[in-house]
Amino acid sequence: CNLLCPQGLATEVPGGDGSPQAGALLSPLDHGADVELPCSSMDESFVGMFTLHCEHGHLSLVESDCIMKPCVDSPFVALELAGGTGSTSNGTQPSVLAHGGSFAVP
Repeated sequence: CNLLCPQGLATEVPGGDGSPQAGALLSPLDHGADVELPCSSMDESFVGMFTLHCEHGHLSLVESDCIMKPCVDSPFVALELAGGTGSTSNGTQPSVLAHGGSFAVP
């Protein structure tokens, strides 16, 4: 008998901080189906997605990329140079630097 997984059924999912969290279904899930859910459904301080799978009424984790929400919502950080000069690859002196970007000071 192919049982569905009922709303609220949960399984362990590693949270954004590495701690075990309860990843729960927000609606019923058919046997053999997957559902992708936001990590924030477990804790608002997590971002990313996790995928659950239903098999004969049992729920399992397929994958998760939950991480802690960044402290700053902006993709930029302010730069303050104390007497130094530098430039980006296009030769400009930025007042902000994009996440993952670089800035060289000779």
